[in-house]
Formats: sequence, structure tokens, C-alpha cells
Amino acid sequence: MKNKGITLIALVITIIVLLILAGITINLTIGEHGILTMAKEAGKNYQNAAEYEQGAIGNFFNEAQNIIAGGNGSETNPDESGRPTAIVKLSDALSSNYYGDKVKYSVNGIEEWKIFYKDANGEVFIMPSECIPAVKIPTISTNIQTSGEYNAIWNTVPAFQSNWSTNAELFMQDKLNSNYKNSKVASVLLNTNNWTSFVNDDYADLAVGGPTSVMFLRSYDEKNNTNHSSKLNLIGSGGYGISYSKQSSSVITMDLSIKDELYFPYTELNGSNNGYFFATPHGYYGSVSGDPECLCTLQYTNGLNIAGINIDKFGIRPVVHLKTGITAKWNQTTQMWDLQTK
Repeated sequence: MKNKGITLIALVITIIVLLILAGITINLTIGEHGILTMAKEAGKNYQNAAEYEQGAIGNFFNEAQNIIAGGNGSETNPDESGRPTAIVKLSDALSSNYYGDKVKYSVNGIEEWKIFYKDANGEVFIMPSECIPAVKIPTISTNIQTSGEYNAIWNTVPAFQSNWSTNAELFMQDKLNSNYKNSKVASVLLNTNNWTSFVNDDYADLAVGGPTSVMFLRSYDEKNNTNHSSKLNLIGSGGYGISYSKQSSSVITMDLSIKDELYFPYTELNGSNNGYFFATPHGYYGSVSGDPECLCTLQYTNGLNIAGINIDKFGIRPVVHLKTGITAKWNQTTQMWDLQTK
């Protein structure tokens, strides 16, 4: 009768095979490259990736919040000027040290503009680098006649423009007297409807025909650490310190010894052009019975002065108000502010 059980040799072989298989299984499970080790490593990698992603999202969120709030983002300027190369709210980035910086702004064939002033409310104003060419001066609505390459002249006094005051406070002139020639001309310069040809709708909303004496001197003082604007109260008796009405026959001047290029694009006569008109009347009338017909001016050879409206030696430098809250970034290649559309 045959035995149906397994032999000892078969049993030993079976045990050996099982041990081998068990060893392989254990190695694949918990060995150096085993399933558990790889799973643990994968878990660690996933955790690291999740932490990195969370950090990146956090950094992005913080930087976005910083930029929205008007910060400089994470970029810096290699020349250490402090001008941000990230897009920022321009009014937050500007200091008086940057008055005179070029701005990428193009309108009516005028390509070169500069930062002129930032007021206490953060409103930013720019002006062309020099007087605009006479052919660019609006004449129909302003009654201006032109002379030479740059000069403006009023041979015929315009009617007083009553809507001059709509945005006058923004440009820092609060009073005019409709009875006098000087105020009639100033109302033309301050009427923003006359100067829309210098408003690029992508970046700006208003323009006037020249700086007011107050805005000019505040800008000048802030940039040059002087205190000329405080003396305006000693000049005349109306408006923002400069008289809009009659005043004694003495000529009031204010020497500005620092010939900064923003305010003095030239330090000597530019052909027949001696300077530019302000949108501020001056009460000098020359005789007791006279009708005041002078505006404040900037004269290249000295500083704040006056000139008659029929003197063809002075030009026009419009002042443009950029849209409130406009953003920009400093372009290191062109060395100018690139304005961003709103």
C-alpha cells in the first residue's frame, strides 16, 4: 500500500521556498526601497510640497495686498534710488525728491512731461518740460494771440469766464475779480474746458493753462527745502496771497536762487521767450486809476515776477491733473514713470 503523505524532503523544500518568499515580501515591504519606506517618503514629499505651496500662496497674497495698498512689492531698484519697479499707487511712491522726474505721457504732440507736484490729498500734477509751442496753444476759446515760437499775448482782453472756479481749488486759486483785466485772463487759464487738448483720457482728467503761484511755490519749496510760499501772504491782499484786485504801483518780485530745471527749463532768455505765465493775477496797475492787467510769471533770469498780458515775451506751460489713485512703475531703462491705465 502506497503512502499518500508528503516526504520530509518535499516538506523541507516547501519551507525553504516559503522562507524565500517571506524574505522577498518583507524586503519589498519594509526594506530600504520597500513599499512602506517609499510610502513614508511620498508622504513627506507631499507634506513638503503642500507647505511650499501654502507659503507661495501666502507670499503672493501678501505681495498682492502690499501692491493694492500702494507698497513697492518685492522688487527693488538696483540703482538704489528708491523708485519702485513694481506697479504702485503713484501718490504713495512720490516724494518731493522725485519732482522733475519724467513721465511717460503723450498728448497733442507734447511728449516730454515731468512730475510737478503732489498735494496734501495725494493728487498728482504734471507739466511739460518747457513752454508748449505757440502752434499748440488753444486760441479760439481763450482769446490768445501767439507770437514767435512760444509766446502768448492778449491784445484783446477776453470776457470773464464764470466757470473758471469749477476746479480752481484743486489747482490752488480761490478768488478772482471779474471787473479787472488780470482776473479775466486768469479765468481763461483756469477754465479747464479751454485746455482739454492736453488731457490724455487714459491717465488724466483735467488741465489748466499754467501753474498758480501757490502750487508753484509749494512745489519749489518742497523740492528745494526753502520757504518762499509763506511770503505769499505779504504780497497783495486777495486770493491765495497774490492780489486779484488793485495794488500799489511797486513791482513785487521774488528771487528764486536755486535754478532747478523743473521750474527753470532755461536760465537765460530762450530766444524771445523770457518765461511763462502763471494762472494767477497780480494787482499791479501802474497808476491810481489803472485797471490791473498783470499776471504773475516765472522769469528765467530771476524768479517770480509779473508781466502785462499784452507783453509778448512769455509762454504757456499747462498743468495736468492725473486721475486720482493712478498707478505707475519706474522704468529703469527709460528713466521715467510708466503710467498705468485705470
